[in-house]
Amino acid sequence: GRLDNQVKIHGFRIELGEIEATLLENPQITQAVVIAKDERLIAYIVPKKTTSESDQWREFLQTKLPDYMIPSNYVQLKALPLTKNGKIDRQKLPDPQIQNKVEFVAPRNEIEAQLCDIWAAVLGLESIGIHDNFFTLGGHSLQAIQLVSKMSMAMNCDLSVKSLFLQPTVAKFSPILQQKSKPSQPMNQVTQSKPKLQLSPFIKVEHRSLLTLLMTGKIDPIDSAALTYFPTPDFNRLEELGWTPQTLIEEFSDNLPIISTIFQTPLGRIALISLPQFVYQLYEDQNQTVNTIIEALDLAKQIGAKTVSLTGLLPSATDYGTAITQAISHRQDLPPITTGHGTTSATVVLSIENILRDANRNITQEKIGFLGLGSVGISTLRLMLKTLPHPQEIILCDVYDKLDQLEAIKQEIINQFNFKGDVHLILSKTEVPQEIYQSSLIVGATNVADILDVNKLNPQTLIVDDSAPHCFSVEKAIKRLETDQDILFTEGGILRPSQAIERLIYLPNNLQKIMTDKQRHNYLHRQPFNITGCVFSSLLSTQFEQLTPRVGLVDLDTSLQHYKVLKKLNFRAADLSCENYQLSPKLINQFQQKNK
Repeated sequence: GRLDNQVKIHGFRIELGEIEATLLENPQITQAVVIAKDERLIAYIVPKKTTSESDQWREFLQTKLPDYMIPSNYVQLKALPLTKNGKIDRQKLPDPQIQNKVEFVAPRNEIEAQLCDIWAAVLGLESIGIHDNFFTLGGHSLQAIQLVSKMSMAMNCDLSVKSLFLQPTVAKFSPILQQKSKPSQPMNQVTQSKPKLQLSPFIKVEHRSLLTLLMTGKIDPIDSAALTYFPTPDFNRLEELGWTPQTLIEEFSDNLPIISTIFQTPLGRIALISLPQFVYQLYEDQNQTVNTIIEALDLAKQIGAKTVSLTGLLPSATDYGTAITQAISHRQDLPPITTGHGTTSATVVLSIENILRDANRNITQEKIGFLGLGSVGISTLRLMLKTLPHPQEIILCDVYDKLDQLEAIKQEIINQFNFKGDVHLILSKTEVPQEIYQSSLIVGATNVADILDVNKLNPQTLIVDDSAPHCFSVEKAIKRLETDQDILFTEGGILRPSQAIERLIYLPNNLQKIMTDKQRHNYLHRQPFNITGCVFSSLLSTQFEQLTPRVGLVDLDTSLQHYKVLKKLNFRAADLSCENYQLSPKLINQFQQKNK
């Protein structure tokens, strides 16, 4: 409704005129106008020749614009309605009708009916058929995450965004649920024994409120804070208990931000604050996510944090933190926030150095593929080219990005970094193109889980993935490593300081009683020398004046400053590992032998 033709949809600010101008680049279109209605973009087109294939307009825009700027509907008109003054009369544009290429087919069973209801709700439609394509109906990447989260909740199983990319209709997606569904173990068969876990001497468990202990002086003050959220829950376990995911949050935090861990590092103390939201809720309502983060910032202020970093998907869900800064622009009392991407990109570059060293390889002989070129991906690429010798070849692939933006990155690589090797651009809208598997080292920086097929990797491939959700199946990677010893992989966003990190972990008694042994082990088991770069970033910005907290896209200078400070502090990348799996020296040595 803004007079300057700018709208905000799903948290993104969009210039409607930019979409219109792009449509008019198509020689088959003579006039075009784009409006926003009910949180959807609608394009009205006057083509030179009427066609029933509206997908051609969508496919044309997908090569030039990001997903969130692609209209959901395309209405063809013989002429646009005009006012008496000869201007386009937007008020007289006809109501759009969803134009499907396929005939409407109703759900054939209960599962399909439930899925159709969920898909329609996410897309804002009254109904959809089982053969309607999610992306053809205008679904974009953020809606894909939201849809998969809602289906996971409704069906009590863990589903992936990759599955939706590969099977984007209800008819094709519903069989996945049959494979995922497992019979729940009856409660009377669940063991209640709780043998004492052997914890690291650097980990202490606290059943009392960490906030209370801080405010009463029972534990030392903190210097900075990092915000996180709840991972996808174990749906089968919750069903056994008769709980809902919301019950889990209530039992843990009373629906409020809560201090879940305190890190004692060589540089100072960091409080990890968990938001009362699951990962799938982050994209459902940006205003709700931002408001919850503001509550957490108030908590961080109370405990004395001087800087607060956003971890995991929080930068992505908040326009790289800019939605938060806008919401708190009237507040001068809250600690500054940072996306942590300056430290993360520096850490990933350290991890590239580390995995090449463990593989006995020289970067100048590598073909490095970048999968994902958002804030972390592009800043890692720039920092790598700035600080390390140049590889033989670079392959750029982004699932969502537009081709002309990749071309601009290519020109920057050549002109600003004087890169002499080959640069290849590949664009994907569903699965990863075959060309990425020609890389000898793949740097993953995408939020789409398991999009890289481990079985397609060439022997001797190295993978550095910035953080969870991982772009490859860790389980399959472990199996291939242990069977063939012909790949190496690591989570690239993890730092290793020169001294061990002590952790004080909050575990309420009511949750400890119902956790399985595996769940308790996963929750409490932490490598004493590992800390994620995005968490540690808050402390770096607190202790070093030149490392100013940053929101928005991170620039090269910021990443370079973080890289230099980490080097000066003798920090390096963590030993090769992913999730709770540590690559053993024996397996790395066997890989080296095969690499000769």
